[in-house]
Amino acid sequence: FIMITLAFAQMFYFLATGLEGFGGDDGMSLFAGSDFGLFRLDTPLALYYTAFGALLLALAALRRLVQAPFGMVLRGCQANERRMRALGFATLRYRLAAYVLSAMVCGVAGVLLANLTLYVSPSYLAWTTSGELIVMVALGGLGTVVGPVAGALAFLLLEEGLKLLTDHWMLVMGLLIVGVVLVSRRGLYGGLSDKPLRLGAARALPHPTGEPR
Repeated sequence: FIMITLAFAQMFYFLATGLEGFGGDDGMSLFAGSDFGLFRLDTPLALYYTAFGALLLALAALRRLVQAPFGMVLRGCQANERRMRALGFATLRYRLAAYVLSAMVCGVAGVLLANLTLYVSPSYLAWTTSGELIVMVALGGLGTVVGPVAGALAFLLLEEGLKLLTDHWMLVMGLLIVGVVLVSRRGLYGGLSDKPLRLGAARALPHPTGEPR
């Protein structure tokens, strides 16, 4: 499914490069920020607070969604989709709804990015950009709400820091990312959130003498 998604993005990338009216391969500059009537995004301060508020709202909504019956069905599909279908759940509809919701969040992020750079380019549709997003999610922690945010922050800080140290920063960064994924299957945030659970489970195990630890 990920490869099909990347293939469709690459198709739209080549389509966008052929639209000469929108700048083609060179992209297109925007003259001003978005004006939604009630508020505008043409100042750095307004854009910052809008982006920060959108991030907090998205995290709160996604956390609430995960704890709702809809999220429970999605987690059940992740564990055993065949069993969820046997219980009578239309798993395809749930997964499609989750895909549409994620696309809506990405759409909001795209609007904020365009207002930040005042520039749009077909390169945003390239498979390399999608690959970076996948790396951020895997680095922060798959199956978590806050993990992708932590992964994006760690990815950007690591990139900027290594650029100051060496010209071969991509090689070092790649090795570090692979190491994190191998050591912690659920990434940085996923590994930290699982640690208290593992410690609690270890304390609950009976001592060899038969008494709890």
